[in-house]
This record gives sequence, structure tokens and C-alpha cells, in this order.
Amino acid sequence: FKGKVVYVDFWATWCGPCMSGISRIKPLKEEMKNEDVVFLYITNQSSPEKTWKNAIPNIKGEHYRVSKDEWNYLSDKFKITGIPHYTLVDKNGDIVKAKMGHNSNSKLKSILKEELK
Repeated sequence: FKGKVVYVDFWATWCGPCMSGISRIKPLKEEMKNEDVVFLYITNQSSPEKTWKNAIPNIKGEHYRVSKDEWNYLSDKFKITGIPHYTLVDKNGDIVKAKMGHNSNSKLKSILKEELK
């Protein structure tokens, strides 16, 4: 995704706050669909594969369901202690904000726009 700003959402199909966050930013994703922003969703084996496959067509973005080892690596790299966990990666592939926390759509949009400059 080099050359694009990447908003990474670590989530699970069984996580209520994760699903709520995904729904909340849906209008923002639509608003920014022509920008160089990628919405990347990563889950692990705790999300049953069938449930995950049924959920992702309704969630615009890039989707990955990773192995336990891959999840452990990512958890360490991004300091994930719980989900949902949001991370921002800049156009050069560098982690700008390892822990973004929850932001309103307007705040998130301004953060993304700033990174696009």
C-alpha cells in the first residue's frame, strides 16, 4: 500500500465495540473513497472463518484473517492489548500512530487528510 495512508483496524467478528466502530466510520469511508486511503481490517483465528467471510462483503476495505503466530507478531509490533485497536501508517509505510484510540469521524478525517499532504 506504499503511497497510500493506511488506517488499520484490528478487530474480531464477536467483538461488539469492533462492529460498532466499523459501522460508525462507514460514512467516512464513503466520503474518502477517492482519496489515497486504505482501510485495512485484520482479525485472527478467534473469528470463525465462515462468520468472517459472511461479514466482510459488508465492510468496504482490505481484509486479512491471520494465523495465531502472525497475530502474536502484529500484537507485539503494534502494542495491541485489546480490540478494537486502530493504527495509522503513512504513505512511506511508517507507523505514525501505533495506538489511535477512538476518534469521531470528523477528527479521523482531519488526521487522515493531514497524512495525505
